Amino acid sequence: MKELSNDYEVTVTNMVPLTKADEANGFKLSTSDFFNIEEDTMNCMDILQKDNLQIFKMKDGKFIIEIEDQENFECSYFYSNSLTELTAQ
Repeated sequence: MKELSNDYEVTVTNMVPLTKADEANGFKLSTSDFFNIEEDTMNCMDILQKDNLQIFKMKDGKFIIEIEDQENFECSYFYSNSLTELTAQ
C-alpha cells in the first residue's frame, strides 16, 4: 500500500464498480453517491465499505482506500494494485 499522489483524480468518472464477489474481511459492497464535477450531477457507484474505510476501483486498475479520521474530519488516500492488500486493513 502506497500513499496516493495529490494530483491523482479520485472522481466518479474514473471509477468502475466493485462487485459482491469483491467483499472480504468485513468490507461490504455499498452503493454510494458521488458528485460528478464534469456533469454537475450526482452519480452512484458500487464501492466497498467498513467502518471509516472505503475502497474504490479505478479504471487504470488501481484500488484506492480512503481512511477517514472522524475526529479531525480529514481523509487520507492510499492505493494498491491488489484489492487483497487493501481489504486486509
